[in-house]
Amino acid sequence: MEMTERQIQELAKRIAADYRAGLRHETPARRRERHERPFRTVARGLYEVVDRFIIDTVAVNGSAFIVSLFGRLSRWVQNGQVQRYLAGVVIGAALVFLISDCGRKPSFSYKLVDGEYKFTAEPGAGVGGAGARLRWDLDGNGKPDTDPSGNLIEDRVVRIRAGEVGTHVTLWIEDPITRKTVHVTRAIREEVQ
Repeated sequence: MEMTERQIQELAKRIAADYRAGLRHETPARRRERHERPFRTVARGLYEVVDRFIIDTVAVNGSAFIVSLFGRLSRWVQNGQVQRYLAGVVIGAALVFLISDCGRKPSFSYKLVDGEYKFTAEPGAGVGGAGARLRWDLDGNGKPDTDPSGNLIEDRVVRIRAGEVGTHVTLWIEDPITRKTVHVTRAIREEVQ
């Protein structure tokens, strides 16, 4: 059975009229329920997610679990055996030295400004880098250089005229703790200003 366009329009008008009539004859309680339903759904979802999961499970029970975990660990560690305390101190110190030494590898940078090279030592991170003893070979002869007064050049930042710099520059870095010496050699190239 096929419907004509006119029949379709009449059917649409009847459906619209029935819908409006139903809304007009709707009781206040039914209308209130129809308007409140989306809010009840949102409130229920917030209750389940925020209150029951985030607040009750994660915040309250989670913090209680963390506190009990640290309590159990501290009872195991703090049992009066001095050997465990000493082991903790040694492991902690080793971690500090390991972490601070692994930050950067020793190196140096240079820059040519107005016919003068500026060399900057980067001895590495941590205690070893902060107190490192430096020596420079700026003329490329393989021996530590001295200043005009005969003292070794040990500054972190060194400025020298471009004509006095060799093709290779070496920086020796002596770790103050282990007394181990590391050297870094770089080829120096003329930079166009």
